[in-house]
Amino acid sequence: MGVDIEEDIKRLLVDLNLKAARKRQSSQTGYVHHCYENEGGDQHDTIPLCENFCFSLALLRSKQTDNLMEGMALLSKLLKFEVEGNFPVYLHEFPQCKDRYLGIRLLPVLHGLKDFYSIFPSELQTRINQLVANIQCLNSELPPFYEMIFKAYFEPEFLSPHQPTTGDHMGWALIAHHMAQSRGGSLNPLHETLLQHWHPGLHTCVGAQEQEKLEPKPTLYDLYLCDYTRSYPKRLLADHPVHLRASLIDSHPQRGVIERVLAIPYHHGVMHSRQPYALYWNTLEHLHTLVCDPRQSTCHVKISPTQAHFSFQLKPQLPEEDEMEIAFFCDRHPAHQFTTKATTFQVGDEIEIISHEQRFKLVFSLAEGEGQFFGHIMPANRPMQTMAKGARRFEAFDWQISLRTIKRTEHCVLHAQLHLDCGSLAFQ
Repeated sequence: MGVDIEEDIKRLLVDLNLKAARKRQSSQTGYVHHCYENEGGDQHDTIPLCENFCFSLALLRSKQTDNLMEGMALLSKLLKFEVEGNFPVYLHEFPQCKDRYLGIRLLPVLHGLKDFYSIFPSELQTRINQLVANIQCLNSELPPFYEMIFKAYFEPEFLSPHQPTTGDHMGWALIAHHMAQSRGGSLNPLHETLLQHWHPGLHTCVGAQEQEKLEPKPTLYDLYLCDYTRSYPKRLLADHPVHLRASLIDSHPQRGVIERVLAIPYHHGVMHSRQPYALYWNTLEHLHTLVCDPRQSTCHVKISPTQAHFSFQLKPQLPEEDEMEIAFFCDRHPAHQFTTKATTFQVGDEIEIISHEQRFKLVFSLAEGEGQFFGHIMPANRPMQTMAKGARRFEAFDWQISLRTIKRTEHCVLHAQLHLDCGSLAFQ
């Protein structure tokens, strides 16, 4: 990779942050306007402090004269809303601080500002130093997640061993570890563990994650690993609110390597009550997923390279009328086809899904007890879909493959077998 291209990719986090912020910046106030509670909507009147601090750091990191001046001016305005080391979530809530730990979340920004102290006027330096001192006083009885960020800044050699489980929190953990190392701490073994949740060929976290419309929701973890590996898929370059926090990630000086050889399609099981299994495959344009939702049943999953076996111990209580007791969800992409002509099926029928060059076959069977079930293929939304709300609450972004109980005994065990087309396996 040429030097110029390498430098362009290193600057990509700053460029993404600036582009997303400019799109949401008000010409009247100069602030970035964004509402967390309405991420999928068009109405964004609120002014979040965190995203505006990130915007100020991105402006400074661009190192363009006009942006440097704008970044310092924005930073000076934001600091006026400090309340004893903390800040309101939204500017209009000042002086009320509904998030007790927002000040701690801003420590990666304050860490990034150190590179620009030489150009800051003395008054701005004093205000930042006082803010840091005030945040340091917030160290009593911190939850593990915030203790991790706090120690990464103030006690980098004693970084908390907190192990996050969500994609967003894993992103924060990697940011904290990187910050701790640059502040004199040693590289924590947990850093390598967190990297192992990344699939280099699919460009995604392979843990349980939220879905946004037809693809997994972008997170800070995704952005961190894309910068670390110097490789960005199309879905993470499209405008998204997570880009408003991209400057929290201090770009790595050199490309990192993840030495893992993983199959595509890739599937795995996790300890999650509503998504114990996920299957991933991709094209240049799209990342596809198929997930299992055992509802209220107890699910056990056994995985081999070319198939997954599911055992569902149904709850003893008989379900309500027309209740679906087991479901699989596949993103509702136009390329997906079902070979079954009908939208209903019986236990024992083979359901084949064709997606681009991939083929998957799903078969349900009754293993223990007695019962009568009716299968349905219909538009719906998986439990971890984030966009089926507000104006989009009636939209369906998935195909649901589910079994409805007609009648059954209290003790009942269903099996499902998912076969991956061996000829479609690839490794990256």
